[in-house]
Amino acid sequence: MRSIDRVLPPGSVADLAEQVEHLSDSEYTRWIMQSMRSRPGFMLVRDRISHLLIAGREDEKLASALSQHPALQDSDVIEERRLLGDAVSFILEQEMLTSTQVGELLHGRWKNPSDALRKLADASKIVRLIHPETGKVVYPAFQFTPGVQETVYEVNRLLGASDEEWAAASWWFGEDENLDDATPAEMVTQAPEVVLHAAQIEAESSSSEYL
Repeated sequence: MRSIDRVLPPGSVADLAEQVEHLSDSEYTRWIMQSMRSRPGFMLVRDRISHLLIAGREDEKLASALSQHPALQDSDVIEERRLLGDAVSFILEQEMLTSTQVGELLHGRWKNPSDALRKLADASKIVRLIHPETGKVVYPAFQFTPGVQETVYEVNRLLGASDEEWAAASWWFGEDENLDDATPAEMVTQAPEVVLHAAQIEAESSSSEYL
């Protein structure tokens, strides 16, 4: 399999990423959809990807406008938006902390908690969530329970929490058959090694879907 760096001239990926970074969410969504329509190789999956892009949008006006595309005139968009909305609501019902609250909980360990937590999140060591309606940054509280940090760090790394923060949070708060239907967030203080093993199974299962 050729790497993307071999396919594109040096600097192309970085240049493209820099250009795309400046697009608004609305422009970015439209750009992806237009790009896929011009590429026959994506014909079998482009409508599904479009469904997910629209379903994940919190901008109701944009989602409504995009969903008028003839290829998207079915119930998939509505159902996926409902399921995603329910999942996000459930996650945000769990105990969350702001960076200030984390700093207080850890008795001033960091001079700048917000910056320290951002760096941990960027390194996939903790889950960092941005509230879709308020834009407020919050952190699942269980991650800062004394004695579980190293396990939390490793599990989040396995789950790719820096790129898939909502999916990682969903796993932490969802019942897991490998934990006798308890949630990893509940079990991490009682059986950290078992939770780590369950995360390894989850990561391997997710990876196999792309093979």
